Amino acid sequence: MKMARWSQFYVTASFVFGLCLFVSARNVHEEQKGAYDGLLAVSHSGLEQNFVCEACLQLSNEAELVLHNPDTEKTLEELFSHVACNSLMTPKMKAKCTSMVKTYVPDLLVALQTYLRPELCTEVKVCRPQLQFGKDTKTCALCQDFAADALTYLGSNRTKTQIIVALHLACSRLEELSKQCDLLVDVYAPDLMEHLNNLTPEEFCEMTRLCKPALATTQLKKRNDCAICQFVILELKFKLRDPKTQERLLEVLGNGCDKVINHVDECKMIVAQYAPFLLANLETILDADVLCTKIGACTPMKNIHDSESYLVMASAENIKRVHSL
Repeated sequence: MKMARWSQFYVTASFVFGLCLFVSARNVHEEQKGAYDGLLAVSHSGLEQNFVCEACLQLSNEAELVLHNPDTEKTLEELFSHVACNSLMTPKMKAKCTSMVKTYVPDLLVALQTYLRPELCTEVKVCRPQLQFGKDTKTCALCQDFAADALTYLGSNRTKTQIIVALHLACSRLEELSKQCDLLVDVYAPDLMEHLNNLTPEEFCEMTRLCKPALATTQLKKRNDCAICQFVILELKFKLRDPKTQERLLEVLGNGCDKVINHVDECKMIVAQYAPFLLANLETILDADVLCTKIGACTPMKNIHDSESYLVMASAENIKRVHSL
């Protein structure tokens, strides 16, 4: 029963999150770059943005596991039947609703798998574009050498410009890897020089996902799941409070009904009836403490004291201030 409840919640939350990402992806072609606020507006540090990127990728990967679970389809049918169909007024409408659920839940799962793919985190600019070379041994070693050289240059009191020039000169001696090295310098050098005093080259390359994380790093991220979960839900609530985002979300849902060939009117009626209610009750529905505890990311009354968790919560406070302006 506990697993069933978890699956119901997680698929529903993933659906909402996926729709929001889809709306944001459309905005890339419709709005200027300056329209991106919230997370990206306060994430001046590339490492902080990388932390948020990890949260997006983690949610996407975990949602993918849930959506590929054979039990998810049945669980989702039961959820929609209970939430939507059972609350309809007449037996005829309930029967049509149940028929729609059984017919179109498989299509919904396929759509969710598309919306929630990890690449979407890059498309909506939560994550940086991946460098065009794989996470192989050469790439990892290149990153660590680059970070070690940067640390050496930092100790020589050179300016940032001098350090970047020196790193590019070092790249020119790498022959077949010189282009990749130059790209690495251009993308990561500013953040590296800002934070390398508090990181080892190995830790930096793991955080930029150019090296596979060590076991200790994986365990640290596990301890920060609670803070990450609460951070993402907080930002999602702010995004959904924007009337423009709500309008686009309703538009996406309405357009989705056009694909439900035999039940277009019924689908649009359900969207018109329930979507405004959900949007009007975000504070209750998206309760970070309750939701993150239900999916196992947080334990009840969990105290957050490690440094990375403080970074997440501090960023959340920055988001509050940005959206209150």
